[in-house]
Amino acid sequence: MRYILSLLALLSIAWAWAAPARQEGNLLYNGSFEGTYVAVPGHDNMNVAAGWTAWWVQGSPEQTRDGFLLQPEYKAAFTDTAPGNRVHSGAQAQQYFHSFGNFIGGMYQQVTVPRNTRLQFSIWGQAWSCLHYEKCHTSTKVWSVEPSPMHMRIGIDPTGGTDPFSPNIVWSAEANPYDAYQLFTVEAVAAGTSVTVFTYAAPDYRNDDNDVYWDDASLIVLGPPSPTPRPTNTPGPSPTPRPTRTPTPSLTLTPTPQPTATATATATATPTPTQPPPTATLTPAPGKMCVGAFKDDNRDGLRQPGEATQPDVSISLIDSANAAAGTYRTTETEATHCFDLAPGDYTLEASLPTWLGPTTPLVQRVNLPPGQTMNVDFGSAPPAVLPSPNGSPLSQNSMLIGAAVGLVALAAVALVLVRQRRTSTPP
Repeated sequence: MRYILSLLALLSIAWAWAAPARQEGNLLYNGSFEGTYVAVPGHDNMNVAAGWTAWWVQGSPEQTRDGFLLQPEYKAAFTDTAPGNRVHSGAQAQQYFHSFGNFIGGMYQQVTVPRNTRLQFSIWGQAWSCLHYEKCHTSTKVWSVEPSPMHMRIGIDPTGGTDPFSPNIVWSAEANPYDAYQLFTVEAVAAGTSVTVFTYAAPDYRNDDNDVYWDDASLIVLGPPSPTPRPTNTPGPSPTPRPTRTPTPSLTLTPTPQPTATATATATATPTPTQPPPTATLTPAPGKMCVGAFKDDNRDGLRQPGEATQPDVSISLIDSANAAAGTYRTTETEATHCFDLAPGDYTLEASLPTWLGPTTPLVQRVNLPPGQTMNVDFGSAPPAVLPSPNGSPLSQNSMLIGAAVGLVALAAVALVLVRQRRTSTPP
């Protein structure tokens, strides 16, 4: 029995390691860059933390042949990566790099937010750049020597776009934090109900090593939505006054004085104590939370006009007190379903059918302002097919199922061994 308990304990540890951390008040999904990294379909050596999307500038064949504008490699950096400070906190950080060349690239994440809210995006970043590998590497230490300018920065697109070169993006100042983490921060006001946060790096030189590390990202609300100013009426021209007539002198009459009546004495009224006016209690107007799911045919995380509703997706709403606020299971005929809710913070969690993989975060945090409507869509698609070691296709779900079957088989073998030991032991 202790063998089975040991296997279950190992399985619990593996599950805890694979689940991304969630921070209170952080609107980002997996800002800690922990958990299982997702392979980018169609690209080798590209594994990105769950909830994030890689972007880069692809050079022409002539440029890439000479080592310019190469596709970076993306992977997880671990705490034991030399020189031991490539992770700011936790067990992992996101790393992307290219050897013997330069690149322009980073990551982005779209986030649902209240309209007109002032937001702050912050993340810790670090760079390692080395002109010649043998000059900046030993078995126990790695450092930057003759580094390239890395031009690291972060940004917020208040409109929620995914173009890293959009003029709408508000960028932070650039920095080159070689071999030590530095905090990058930028603020912007949301123009709609979603914003996009970006990381950016662009080393100038084709060094032997140009590596970028990001960890511990957060997107927080700095203030409530700004009220929409009412339009003011512009006064028109004043009308021209008409000429006034001079009145004709009239006969002055002398009024005849009337006798004054003697007032009768009245009783003095006792003053009534003054009562404070009742205090009015204002109830904030409810808002609407409209949720849905769609078939993300091009896997870009955005709902396009031609992408249909994905049925059989279960969506749960949880309020700020961690209580259930509503549930909904999508159908073919209902594109979205709306809940009337009190204003406040809510967490939305989606559960997909087993044959689908997410293209948007399965957990989203939304602040519902009074009297407003928030729309949240969950995208999904069949998982990408990954090559197995013998060359036959193997889906990610199949790999997970195979691992689970293997664990069950090990547990069964352990149980048989325990029973055999009991029967073979003399009384």
